[in-house]
Amino acid sequence: MKTLETTCQVCRRSIKIEIEEPAMFSDEFMASMIVCDSCTEAHDERERARIAKFHKAIEREERHYKKPYVD
Repeated sequence: MKTLETTCQVCRRSIKIEIEEPAMFSDEFMASMIVCDSCTEAHDERERARIAKFHKAIEREERHYKKPYVD
């Protein structure tokens, strides 16, 4: 058994899950699929995918810009 700490792909809350067979998938793949229970109940699959795609686009934009005057 392996414990993986990541964030929900929709609401970005911190989540800790236990994986019984860690050899089946890589940690990055598992982290990209994780959605918390409250988001699963509140949003349908299409809405969850749209929100997760939006958050990923924001993360990509933040990586491209350098902050001026950073010490």
